Amino acid sequence: KLQVDRFGFVESDKSDRNSHFFDASVLNAYNAVERRVQAPTYVSLSLDGSTYDPATKKLSITLSGEVTKDLPYLRANVFITQSGISAYQAGQSDYIHDEVSRDYLMNNVLGDPLTVNSDGTYCVRFEKTLSDKYGNVAIDPANMKVVAFVESTCNSENGYYEQDFSTY
Repeated sequence: KLQVDRFGFVESDKSDRNSHFFDASVLNAYNAVERRVQAPTYVSLSLDGSTYDPATKKLSITLSGEVTKDLPYLRANVFITQSGISAYQAGQSDYIHDEVSRDYLMNNVLGDPLTVNSDGTYCVRFEKTLSDKYGNVAIDPANMKVVAFVESTCNSENGYYEQDFSTY
């Protein structure tokens, strides 16, 4: 099953009308994803002004953009991933793992509440001093990426999804 921007692909699974996953064997996956790609975007996102200081290992992320539709309970999410990690997997001792989640920069793992200004813009800064290692794997900033997104939790301040997103 595949998750796409938490949109409810309800036509794929009649037993779970609130499912945010779809089974590609039941639904034409390409057409379903293409419909979501063509859907309007109500939140823009920029990471301009973000920095990393190798001496202190301090990562500063500035997330900014514009919201063009009144969406409830917006939350900002920022994660860092690392590629090129050689580790065991399914009998292979030197398997290379890519895009491994290493850490998150939010105060809440479900995302931090996002304040939108009266003109529809937002700007929030996240800072984190990276560890030397995550588990037994040393960080490698040259192989790390920032993954950021803004989401609407629909109708709940606690961050839980309680509504089918097909109405948005």
